[in-house]
Amino acid sequence: MKKNLPTKVYVQARTILALMLLTAITLHKELQSLPTDTPQQQYDLLLEQAQKCIKQKLFDQAINSLSQALTLMPNKKELLPILAYAYYSKNDSESAWLTYQKAAQAFPNRADIHFNTGFLARLLGKFEQAFPEFKKVIELDPSYNKAREQLGYTYLTLGRLQEGWAQFRYLDRRDPSIDNAHRLYDIDPKGKTIMVKDIGGYGDLFQFIRHAEELKKRGAHIIFYARPEIIPLLSRCPFFDQIVSQKEPVPEFDYYTNIAKMREDLDISIETISCSTPYIHPDPMLIKKWANAFTGDTQFKIGISWQAQMYVDEKTGQPILCSRSISAEQIKKLVREFPFISFYSLQKNADCSTLAIHKNFHTFDDSFDKINGRFMDTAAVMKNLDLVITIDTSIAHLAGALGVPVWTMLRKFPDWRWFIEREDSPWYPTMRLFRQPKEGDWNTIIQNIINELPLFIIKEQAAH
Repeated sequence: MKKNLPTKVYVQARTILALMLLTAITLHKELQSLPTDTPQQQYDLLLEQAQKCIKQKLFDQAINSLSQALTLMPNKKELLPILAYAYYSKNDSESAWLTYQKAAQAFPNRADIHFNTGFLARLLGKFEQAFPEFKKVIELDPSYNKAREQLGYTYLTLGRLQEGWAQFRYLDRRDPSIDNAHRLYDIDPKGKTIMVKDIGGYGDLFQFIRHAEELKKRGAHIIFYARPEIIPLLSRCPFFDQIVSQKEPVPEFDYYTNIAKMREDLDISIETISCSTPYIHPDPMLIKKWANAFTGDTQFKIGISWQAQMYVDEKTGQPILCSRSISAEQIKKLVREFPFISFYSLQKNADCSTLAIHKNFHTFDDSFDKINGRFMDTAAVMKNLDLVITIDTSIAHLAGALGVPVWTMLRKFPDWRWFIEREDSPWYPTMRLFRQPKEGDWNTIIQNIINELPLFIIKEQAAH
């Protein structure tokens, strides 16, 4: 090209091309700086992204998209409940609660939003802030039974038991499946046959059969309608006149209740919780058998349970610990700290390999609690131990009902039955409670136990 054009023309052409390129680049930059969509279109795109992320359980990305959408269009308050759900799903309950509070202000007549706000307040231990939310739900929708149930549990957690039972009795009267004509509300049980049905978990069973003693004191004839596998363990409970297997026909009765409803029927308060302890009595022959088995172990003996039911992670399909459980690695610190203490696992179906490397850690064989019956060996072993250390599980309630020394390790905000802040338990005079200072902090509890154990051992040895 250069050979066929004069030099001046060639330079001009090059200059024009350079200007054209510069213009194109500038225009491209300007176009990039301009919004490609209207605010509404950008909002719609962000919302679509958030919904896809929630379905895929990518909650961090969902929160980011929803936050951008709210920044873009602050008046779109309907995004707040979705954002709160995303926070809760990624286990950020504090942010979820704060977001639901904003949603409740934006939508004061939405019962579901007030319920979620109250539920999270209770979950976070903000009990006084939970009350008005649940009451608002009931005001908006009197048929919202879950709100009344949660209101009841909030009262119970604070030790206001009779106010809590009142909420549950209200629900019972509205339930057509419950024959309230034969419930124990406001009746004199003297001379009446009362059937108590066994329901719920084993921990509930061990804890709440205590209330049958009050019925017994009032002159009732008590029939316990029990799961067959638990009858051998409870056969020596002094509160029952008769125990019938649930594999048998329902016996005749005048009034009935169950493990969960008995406490409501009797309108139990903190002051009337106590009962004669122990009230579960293991087989004396099994107690003797395990005493003989332990004769070779002259060390201080502790039974230990650290794991509740496992759950499956929805994303990975892998088993995960529930929030009441402690990892074996954390328990290992305790076992390793005291080589002069014998630790006996009261754990079922747990991997003990991490702990088994320590010579002072012991397990039982596969026949344990199988040949003699459910919890039969566990109860007899506990009567031969110096202390039980456990998380919030049936082991804690069994130890308490047996009247043996037991230290129970609790989450920051545990189940209502442990109330708040107490180090003792009105349910069990031989129990001491160790609470997390903050949610998830098991290390502090383990360290507190390490600090307290030597003092406890000295005290026990002096007493004997």
